[in-house]
Amino acid sequence: MRQTKNQKHTTLPPTEAAAALRLRMHRDVARALFQARSTKGLSQHEVARCANVKQATVSRAENPKAYVGLESLSRIIDALGCEITITIK
Repeated sequence: MRQTKNQKHTTLPPTEAAAALRLRMHRDVARALFQARSTKGLSQHEVARCANVKQATVSRAENPKAYVGLESLSRIIDALGCEITITIK
């Protein structure tokens, strides 16, 4: 832990809690992407074509246990006409 005069800075070690948080974030993003696509009545293939990614990438983005890079995720979000907001608590 590094401390300054008025603040404490801590670095959390990787733990099961951190892994659970990552899983929840993946789940929330996956659900939001699926819901946005479904609401717009688009297929994964249509989103993939607009995002210039493979259909499998869209499928992985909608799977909370899979990983999609930020570049692909950004393209999918743009293709859906959405934005993503991250709040750190």
